[in-house]
Amino acid sequence: MDLGSAIVALMMVVLLKPAVMILGLRLVLRLRPAIGRAPSRSPVYAIAPEDLADARVVFWALAVFFASECMCGVEVYVVVGSSPVFSALHASLSALGMGLTGLAVARVVDRKVLRYADPGCAAARLCRGCTVQTPLGCKLRGVLELASGLAAFAAIAPFFASVKEMAADTGRWELPFPSLNAWYDAHVVPRLVATLPGYSPHGVGFSMQASELVLEYRVIPGLALALFVVAFVAARARREAVAVRVLAFGLGLVVYSLLELVLYDVTGDVILGSLGHELTELWFVVFAGEALRRTYGAEAAPPRPPQALRVLAA
Repeated sequence: MDLGSAIVALMMVVLLKPAVMILGLRLVLRLRPAIGRAPSRSPVYAIAPEDLADARVVFWALAVFFASECMCGVEVYVVVGSSPVFSALHASLSALGMGLTGLAVARVVDRKVLRYADPGCAAARLCRGCTVQTPLGCKLRGVLELASGLAAFAAIAPFFASVKEMAADTGRWELPFPSLNAWYDAHVVPRLVATLPGYSPHGVGFSMQASELVLEYRVIPGLALALFVVAFVAARARREAVAVRVLAFGLGLVVYSLLELVLYDVTGDVILGSLGHELTELWFVVFAGEALRRTYGAEAAPPRPPQALRVLAA
């Protein structure tokens, strides 16, 4: 690689990727004790028994995300280059993790805020009384049908993208210091080639594999499109709760594909896309940690009565 792109790659390998993996593992390890079969109060998160099912979906979303980062880590630190197998595994697990994240968000928001079809449903005032149990059915069913159709249009966009392998163009990142660039190419690159078996200069080993692009621009959007059809049919069949969850999972899949489409195809730069990918993952784990703290942290738990009152109650 040229020196400029090597500096960017080094920042991703030394700073961003380890930060994402460490923070992802930290979230998984901190949430795992709180979702045991027996409701328990962990040192970090306090999860009520009625919230355990939702918290388990959150846990598996984070666990799958961390597994995808492990696949990427093998590609970066072991293979030291683009691998069709590990790239495909990384893409598949990332999409699955995003789908589970969408499902988890839908479940948590419904339980904490919307309370769909419950006596305290947030839409009851809008609907002027819940009609779910009447022959009319839910008045918001049409909204779900429309949302499923619009999401299907979004899932079609990646099918127009090319799935041809994309190699990095290191010339875009060349530093405006000819002597420094020449020194790097003459002295550092030969040592890297001799030391790292999978290393190739000038971006040859830094590419988006065709197999990964087929998954991200064809298979995953196709699966999301099928899920949106299922959500539409479920809404028409008055299975609104099922439709919302299927729609949320499918939206997670298509959001991942559209993100990759923007990062790589719109920018046209594999290195810039990879940098944006790592920054997005870092933002995701930081945001997820803050969301977990606000949802299941100590300050989100109901206040415990004083010791004296607990004794009297006993």
